[in-house]
Amino acid sequence: MTTNTQLTFSDPVRRLEINDWPIGGKRRGQVVFEIETDVFKGVERVSRRTTNKHGQWCQSKKTTYAPLWLICTGSDGKTYLISTGKYNPGAFYITESNLRFDAGQIYQDQDPEGYKAMQALFQAVQGPADKKGDQP
Repeated sequence: MTTNTQLTFSDPVRRLEINDWPIGGKRRGQVVFEIETDVFKGVERVSRRTTNKHGQWCQSKKTTYAPLWLICTGSDGKTYLISTGKYNPGAFYITESNLRFDAGQIYQDQDPEGYKAMQALFQAVQGPADKKGDQP
């Protein structure tokens, strides 16, 4: 699975907990990424929740809705969020773990091999996401 920067992705999951996550400055804390499903709309989004410097859980930050989401590890060791195209079903969109920046797109007509590899990632992960509103 490649993007314009030749990243590859592995270890697809629907929930990820990391105990050594940068939370600002030199501080480290915990983070939980999980996929929430809106059963009425038939779409999903990713929630990211971190601890603060006192070890208390902060308010979660969330992506926009898309048909499907996955949480993956990139070949650079970073965590990425990958979604299927909401308006373009022949595309996958890659978001950095900070939920702010786009890390690339893979289009079926421009990169057929990368598109097939992304499809394999999504097929490797089965089962519903955790219940909406579950606390870490």
